[in-house]
Amino acid sequence: MGALYFLSFLVQSIQGAVGPYLQIMLRNGGYSHILVGTIMGAGLFLSIVGPLLFSYISQKSGKPRLVMILSALVVVIFFAPVMFPVSTAVTIICYCLGFVSICSINPLHDSYITTHIPNSSYYGRIRACGTIGYVSMLVLSAATAFPNQESNPSIFLNMGIKIGAFVLFCLLFLKPDKGVSVSTRTASLKDRTSFKALGSTFYLFIFLFALTRIAHGVVEKLLASYMTEVLGLGNSFTFYIALGAMFEALVMVTLGKKTSSGVATCINMLVISSFAVTIRLLIYFFFPKNIIMFTIAQGMHGLTYGMAHISATAYIATLLGKEKFTLGMGVYQALGFNLPEMIAVTVGGVVIDYFGYPVLFASYSVLPLIAVVLIIFSRKKLFYA
Repeated sequence: MGALYFLSFLVQSIQGAVGPYLQIMLRNGGYSHILVGTIMGAGLFLSIVGPLLFSYISQKSGKPRLVMILSALVVVIFFAPVMFPVSTAVTIICYCLGFVSICSINPLHDSYITTHIPNSSYYGRIRACGTIGYVSMLVLSAATAFPNQESNPSIFLNMGIKIGAFVLFCLLFLKPDKGVSVSTRTASLKDRTSFKALGSTFYLFIFLFALTRIAHGVVEKLLASYMTEVLGLGNSFTFYIALGAMFEALVMVTLGKKTSSGVATCINMLVISSFAVTIRLLIYFFFPKNIIMFTIAQGMHGLTYGMAHISATAYIATLLGKEKFTLGMGVYQALGFNLPEMIAVTVGGVVIDYFGYPVLFASYSVLPLIAVVLIIFSRKKLFYA
């Protein structure tokens, strides 16, 4: 169990070294908001397929540790040409492939953890440990000014250090993948790797979750430029991301055990989380350039992301069981996260350039409210599937 805590810590350290800079690294290359949004949207579009492919390979091969290691290594390989550009075409292609890889690590990690714990109540604490890793890296970055957010080589060095530590840990401290007997694998392979077998209730849940994620995609993928360009936070912008992540960890630890109470609790938590996304975006809208209100909104990250993720993971685990969970998490990442965020950044980049950030925040705040209404009308199917 101890290894799972540190595994989560390292995985989220990688996210802390890459995620906040996905927009910044392109802006450093001199691309406009529209082009940045388009490129990020292309990466997210491909990332709809990426987690599905990685999860499918992990499920079918029975080698989740090896697939996790490979997914981390290819992040470094593909982002290198972005940091040290050869041509615009190569930069765009490699950025998209690197985006696919970084988006695939989390569902593989979540699946690995969930299949190695006694029940879902442990997930919140382990995932919170990961969030601590994310926070630690961001606070360290803000305190040391490393990496320099204006220097892509500095960002790449930071990324390489975190991924190198993760790969070394997996090789030294995670048990080698156990082989699965041919007869067992053959008997259950079709059911475990069939997208149709996940069921209509699962896809309904993903659709409802995705509506809110479109709105939250603005926070996840476009807020970095708002913090550096509008609020003028410079390198300290990572501190405010870390602040949100600290509240995320607190919520995961506090409410992690609640998810074992059943699907009704998970859905109710999702409703609260969706409503919180609307409130958060409206704070950005009504209080532009107000650092105090911005800080309060960042503190809501525990509700807008932490609560949503642990409730969704527990719901999927309960609905699908361990046999289908890895594939389900791949679909969750692809259709519940990457597709909505692709929509968010592609449209969002255009909105920022033509209308500004206030219009962006106000317009996207409506979607979570729609999700809440649809969840309420769909409760019977979600609860009793």
